[in-house]
Amino acid sequence: MIRVALPPHLRTFAQVDGEVALPVEGAVTQRSVLDALEARYPALRGTIRDHVTQRRRPFVRFFACGQDLSHEPPDAPLPEAVASGTEPFMIVGAIAGGSGHRPPAAARIALGLIFLVAGLNGFLDFLPQPSAPIPAGAVALTGALAGTGYLLPLIMGTQVVAGALLLSNRFVPLALALIAPVIVNIAAFHAFLWPSTGGPAAVALVLEVYLAWAYRAAYRPMLAMRVTPGAR
Repeated sequence: MIRVALPPHLRTFAQVDGEVALPVEGAVTQRSVLDALEARYPALRGTIRDHVTQRRRPFVRFFACGQDLSHEPPDAPLPEAVASGTEPFMIVGAIAGGSGHRPPAAARIALGLIFLVAGLNGFLDFLPQPSAPIPAGAVALTGALAGTGYLLPLIMGTQVVAGALLLSNRFVPLALALIAPVIVNIAAFHAFLWPSTGGPAAVALVLEVYLAWAYRAAYRPMLAMRVTPGAR
């Protein structure tokens, strides 16, 4: 059995708590180990290697027996200690703060600030009101939402929760999923009812799409066409 050590975020995707042990037939190479890993845990497909080229992702590294094997040929034999199960084959993510993580982190913080502030303003009303006249359609829709007695507080509360999760870097994929329908409706509101003030909505939409792509591996299992209940 080959021992494979995964970084924390990949353990979350695979729903495992520690090292995994895999049977590998034939030569023990990077390719054969990763093939076995992805066959056992389909949620990891595309997170370590590109779907099409099968090349290692730029911010993933491979280590074994104290050696960096990241640039070794994928079909080169791994060290004997790995093949025998004495030492693990280690898959390591980029070092925290590395340049590869800065754009998603900046986008996450920006989107979190937008919705935390907007959500709190819905309850506390501390931002200045627009000086230009508000179109009749925008007034009618806002009044209808307020007239329900619950929908506006629900929307604002969702914004506060999602913004706080994004800023704290906790449950980010969940926060993006929660705020997605809110962003779609905000974008439609400004596109159809109040186009002159659509700048912030466009920024939020771009940030949401970018972050959804950056965290796409977290959504891959939920987009599977057929899933067996309880199956990993």
